[in-house]
Amino acid sequence: MARISTYGLDTSISREDLLIGTDAEDNKMTKNYSVGSIADFMVKNDSNLLMLDQVKMRCEWSNRVPGQFVTSTLFNNLKYPLLKVDFENLKLDAGSTYKLIIERFKRQKKTNVRFVDSGYKRQESSGSEAPYSGRVIEIPITAASGQLFDFKLDLYYTCSGTITQNDGFFPKVAGSKNNATPFSSSKQYVAFRISKTTDGVTKTSPVLQELTMKGTAVTETAGSVVNHRRITFIPK
Repeated sequence: MARISTYGLDTSISREDLLIGTDAEDNKMTKNYSVGSIADFMVKNDSNLLMLDQVKMRCEWSNRVPGQFVTSTLFNNLKYPLLKVDFENLKLDAGSTYKLIIERFKRQKKTNVRFVDSGYKRQESSGSEAPYSGRVIEIPITAASGQLFDFKLDLYYTCSGTITQNDGFFPKVAGSKNNATPFSSSKQYVAFRISKTTDGVTKTSPVLQELTMKGTAVTETAGSVVNHRRITFIPK
């Protein structure tokens, strides 16, 4: 094969023209690819991304409606809501996989190498110690309306000890370095996106919804001491 620079330029490109490339799904074999097939692939995936840009998300939550909340096994008397979601302009195409993704806001921090910018970051469950390794980062979307999503919200609070120890920390945010006297409430900020995977290619939407996640611990005394712990959302 001669040097590429010695070949002439094609000034009349057609769909039948061929390019040489590597097939990642076939043992990295060298193959020909038509300009037309590449163009079709780009249009298809650009349209997928454009469709995701049009999606809107409406959600509701409750710690009172049966079937729409979870009683935690990591804390005593802790309830957190499932997220009930209705999507607008979302068509679930056959052959594609859709997921709802949760991200948590992280402040700027400095590592040994560089500064990490602030913003919404996808949580990492792999590599985390138990129980935080059980965090649910993304959940398959099976319905465009009325689906309930359980993101294991109790795992976003300090809960690596016994239930009694966890109770003493709640609502301290997991990873927080605040070791002050126990407080009655805390806030953290989360955002949601959706992804669509077709033919091995994944496209992710912009942020569709931002919410404030609030943890509260309330002690009531009425003959006996009862500690109520709740996690809920506040529109941002």
